[in-house]
Amino acid sequence: MLITEMRPIMKGITVASVSIVIPKWGNFFIKSILVFSKDGERWISFPSDTYEKDGVKKYARKCGYEDRDMQKKFEVELLKAFDEYVKDHPLSPPEPKQQQIPFGGANSYIPQAPAFDDPWY
Repeated sequence: MLITEMRPIMKGITVASVSIVIPKWGNFFIKSILVFSKDGERWISFPSDTYEKDGVKKYARKCGYEDRDMQKKFEVELLKAFDEYVKDHPLSPPEPKQQQIPFGGANSYIPQAPAFDDPWY
């Protein structure tokens, strides 16, 4: 299993979104697998659709294993591949988005306001 792409998220318990390829399965790929971490535990979530039922946000997995043991084995292997990938591609929070000013030229932007917990403000 190889990580082909990683998008750091670093928001709440969500660490990153990864895309993988499994060469032994004829280069089978899965995109947008989420990696989570909380209280020293890590786990993954396969891509899913979101929907609302009775006012509650719910998730429907698009793929995965029905057998929990197989799911855990896959998760262990993916997290090993993730750890190897992060060694060469450091996990850092995404750059803050800058809003382009349509009339201000190529380098014009409005910086985002700092977070309230920023120690410099």
